[in-house]
Amino acid sequence: MVVNFGHVVFAQVRQLVANLNKKNFKATSGELNQLLDVYGHDVYVFLFRSLINHLDLKNTKAATDQTRLQLLAQELGAVITKPNFVSVICQAFEGIQLTDEFCSNLAKTLKLTFAQHVAFGIALSQSHEASIQNQGLKVVKSKLSECTAPNLESLPPAVLCKLVVVLQGNPLFLPRDRDPVLQTIQSFSPPKDCDHVLFPLLHAELADGDCVRDLEMHSSIPAPLLCQTASSLAFAMEDMGYAACASPDVLSELLACFSPKEAG
Repeated sequence: MVVNFGHVVFAQVRQLVANLNKKNFKATSGELNQLLDVYGHDVYVFLFRSLINHLDLKNTKAATDQTRLQLLAQELGAVITKPNFVSVICQAFEGIQLTDEFCSNLAKTLKLTFAQHVAFGIALSQSHEASIQNQGLKVVKSKLSECTAPNLESLPPAVLCKLVVVLQGNPLFLPRDRDPVLQTIQSFSPPKDCDHVLFPLLHAELADGDCVRDLEMHSSIPAPLLCQTASSLAFAMEDMGYAACASPDVLSELLACFSPKEAG
């Protein structure tokens, strides 16, 4: 007899969510985190769907299940630090009628932080469903007034990079709304592992002056070459999406196409 182990894991997640209460919250959360560490993406999506199915997120007054709300908020905060946060959130909320009221109630009920709220909007804006995509863009636009330097610095690297891409690539964001946010991001030094991604996105037209000096501080590659190469690589990875990281071999092959030697 062949057993689909995925079904066993999903059944375990479903049972843990169904039996969740205040007394066993810590133990249940720990067990779920172990499953998430081992099985990753699919279990994250299934966990979110299970929690959403147990909660009435359309009505803030009816959302009294504090333990499941706490777990949903906790895991949402954890998943936005992952590079695949977009696909997890999109898949978790697909099939749900997302309205302005629903998204507003969700943010209030879960007491979303700035980072969580922005990540939620960015993820939805990448959906293939036009209605969900538009709702996500509305969420992002509603948070632009809160894009101060401290708030932007609180964003995980993957979220910050994706925010820049969304602002630059969608006509919904007019220069008067977009430019102040991009200028604020330029004003502070992003996390070290984000520098080489953000520089070509924020300074694609620059190849000398301050941009060169900044790039040379972070890389042994000549700055003009790095700026040109990284920009091309950034656009290629944006086009490919997460398929670019499907395996170490795929990523290595992609990086080899944009190596400094070949680019020269």
